[in-house]
Amino acid sequence: MAAAGGSQEVLDFQLSGVPRTLLIPLWSRAKATRANSALISDPKAAEIVEKLGVDFGDLEKGTNPTSEFFQAARARALDDLVRAFLARNPKATVISLGAGLDTAFYRVDNGELHWFDVDLAQVIELRKRFIPETDRSRCISASLLDPRWVQEIGQTPAGVFLFASGVLIYLTRAELRGLFSILVDSFPGGELAFDTQSKFSAMAGNIALRRSGMGSARLKWGVRTARPILRLSPGLELIDHFVTFSRFAADYFTDEKMIQSAKVMDRMRVMTIVHLKLRVSQDRRG
Repeated sequence: MAAAGGSQEVLDFQLSGVPRTLLIPLWSRAKATRANSALISDPKAAEIVEKLGVDFGDLEKGTNPTSEFFQAARARALDDLVRAFLARNPKATVISLGAGLDTAFYRVDNGELHWFDVDLAQVIELRKRFIPETDRSRCISASLLDPRWVQEIGQTPAGVFLFASGVLIYLTRAELRGLFSILVDSFPGGELAFDTQSKFSAMAGNIALRRSGMGSARLKWGVRTARPILRLSPGLELIDHFVTFSRFAADYFTDEKMIQSAKVMDRMRVMTIVHLKLRVSQDRRG
């Protein structure tokens, strides 16, 4: 795919390091959609890939069918959690942390929810070019670690669900502790979901990033259980922690080889989803 001058300029000169990694999940969802995958349908992602006009050749040097399936599977697993929350709270507020060019709003919108995408200013600038805001979806330009972004959310009387897809693994433990403090203080009673990887998977991911020309971005941690995460904040309560592929029907997979690979990865807990409750503090309970 030939690079289009304007879009390439934006990506080359404004997106580097972690922000540039937004191309990886976007590309994977677009490829899955073009292949008519039963796992995920994301025509908006395919549309954005075409409009970006970026040459994804370098990115593909660090990916393979399994890693691309990982990306799509992660999106589907988080989508399912959002849908389940909305089934109970149809007018809830959903907040995508480190949204990048994620198109989850289009995949899960029930016509009643309120949606916020939070990311760095240069990412939001790019996002608005391809994903315009609507009367129920807004973008917020901010670092997740700056608590001021919360003020733009306002009240969430119908419940709040926050999620991060392929984002928190780029933060240090100190940064995670700070982010969890912001979320617990700002959205007590809400729910939070995000993906994790094993330490081995994080190491392999960093090799893939270098091969893709994104070596300045690094995955900072890896876990196999939720215990190290829960120790970062007393305000976190575990709802669930599951291996990503365990909830997918056989027809979601492209072939028998992929099914067997997924089983191996689940046994090794290569990629998991953490689902947490943000506790209401004693002070707020009165």
